[in-house]
Amino acid sequence: MENYFAILVVLVVIGLVLSKISPVKRKGGNVHDNQLASVEVADFFRKPVMNASESKLYEFLLHVVNKYHYPVRIYPQVSLGEILKTDNKSAFFAINSKRVDFVIADRDNIPCAVVEYQGAGHWQNNAKKRDAIKKLACEKAGIKYFDIPATYTGNELKPLIDFFDFVNAKEG
Repeated sequence: MENYFAILVVLVVIGLVLSKISPVKRKGGNVHDNQLASVEVADFFRKPVMNASESKLYEFLLHVVNKYHYPVRIYPQVSLGEILKTDNKSAFFAINSKRVDFVIADRDNIPCAVVEYQGAGHWQNNAKKRDAIKKLACEKAGIKYFDIPATYTGNELKPLIDFFDFVNAKEG
């Protein structure tokens, strides 16, 4: 009898653990119902928008933009689905969940450039393919794409500063 009770306790504990780690699906529910059920049982925690090295680059870009009064805005961590559109559903799904480190937009909030910082954690898994997708989609939309290496110097940032000068001349 004690063995049955012990087995029952173990099964209940396993059931509780599994309910915390796997999404709950409600019978007959749609995707949003299933997503809501998953969110209801999950714990969420805040995390920084940018890591320390991204923040350093962001602060530098803001400093340059403010110092020289460039007519642009800089937005960090933007999903490509927010700045690109296409009638091709498959292509949209390919870019929708991908994020870029910084979007440079003009005064009308039209994106004109993207900055990808190639920091230490950037080369995980299939990052090269993800970056190729981002770069191609941006370039097809007429958005300039800048890769900034993890250990950047003034030389690596010069094309971006030149771009700011170009936008400034165009707006002025």
